[in-house]
Amino acid sequence: MKVLIISFLLISTVRAQDVISHAFVQPHFEIVRKILLAALEETKKDYGPYILKETPKYTQAREVVLTADNKMLNLIWSMTSISREEKLQPVKIPLLMGLIGLRTLIIRKEDKVRFENIKTITELKKIKLGQEKDWPDTEILRSQGFNVFPFSSYNSSFDLLRIGRYDFYPRGVTEPYTEIHQYGLGELIVDQTHALFYHAPFFFFVSKKNKRLHKRLNDGMERLVSKGKIRELLLNDAIVRVSLLKSKISSRKIHYINNPFFPDEELKKRKELWLDLENLDEILSKEPLKNQKLLENSFLKDI
Repeated sequence: MKVLIISFLLISTVRAQDVISHAFVQPHFEIVRKILLAALEETKKDYGPYILKETPKYTQAREVVLTADNKMLNLIWSMTSISREEKLQPVKIPLLMGLIGLRTLIIRKEDKVRFENIKTITELKKIKLGQEKDWPDTEILRSQGFNVFPFSSYNSSFDLLRIGRYDFYPRGVTEPYTEIHQYGLGELIVDQTHALFYHAPFFFFVSKKNKRLHKRLNDGMERLVSKGKIRELLLNDAIVRVSLLKSKISSRKIHYINNPFFPDEELKKRKELWLDLENLDEILSKEPLKNQKLLENSFLKDI
């Protein structure tokens, strides 16, 4: 009888594991993996163990379709939009505390002075920028009068900028330095004069069929927020830290843009979910990196 009971308990434990097939993780989004792991660990006592499986890289449009189906893929992270929230369940805690909506510009090296001489957002709107056609940013920027060149693949985006198909590439502030290191080939730089900002939080998304995973992640994320853990993880991630230090946000002209596709005023009011982006440099000076040795990584020195 004891053998049967133990066998049943072992089978039940295996069955209770949440097997989570998540999106491919780009180097600049390792912080998202850290937050995911922290949220799952926070809920381990209530929901049990879990297994994470990373899927191949897909376009965002394909990720949405696969996640809705809840078979090959059941968790992605993305900038939110009305369309995405209609198709999938968002966990409405901004993963990067608003940083994804703070966009610095990747440009060609020879255009450095050209962008230094641009003074207004009206001038920026006359210049062609690039975004992937199925990213929410494309719709946001077009709605505000920007001249958007829509490319079909992230993999070709840097080549298209290099050859002049478009002139600047707005990227979330934690993204461009690692991307230039990977794809810039010495021809691309980050403009040091401008930044765009629009409220466009980055959420975890799961299938509407997967109520358990949605509740687990929502519970875990709320616990992390209450402990200040997301902020701590964010400000102590080496890639995020180096990217913010290099960006010197306080010295830039920040162009504020309305996002008509994110009308969630209640979420905006939750101050604990957002970093004070205008005072990022001050925050970095007051909250030093806990492990300074992280910055000694050769990859980080190169970006």
